[in-house]
Amino acid sequence: MLTDTHVPLREWLTRIRRDDRGAALETVVVFGVVLLLFLIAIQAALYAHARTVAISTGEEALRQARSQFGSAAAGTAAGYAFASTAGPTTLRAPVIVVNRGLREATVQITGQPIRLIPFFSLDINVSETLPVERVTAPGTR
Repeated sequence: MLTDTHVPLREWLTRIRRDDRGAALETVVVFGVVLLLFLIAIQAALYAHARTVAISTGEEALRQARSQFGSAAAGTAAGYAFASTAGPTTLRAPVIVVNRGLREATVQITGQPIRLIPFFSLDINVSETLPVERVTAPGTR
């Protein structure tokens, strides 16, 4: 029981296709926003991974620097060796500074993660301090 006001399906689909004002522009804008959100998520993951590599590098540098017979130079060398092995492309341009005093050793690491988003610079700064190992007589500090 079709009445004259009902339009056949083929004509209705043709009318919808012809009436496509702005759908292409909406698709381009939505796709651009989704792509930007995707790149931000990947950039955040790369930042987290590079920070983890920097923290691990600092721990390795401190392990060498704070040992009983260790030195700041040994800690720096161990840090650069670990950074080049663990994440040579993950942590870009790492700078490792190790200071060893009589009571504590400190390491500072700066670097940058891989950058996917242009004009968006992220820096990684990690600093760790631990006491130096030393042998003492019983009852002394």
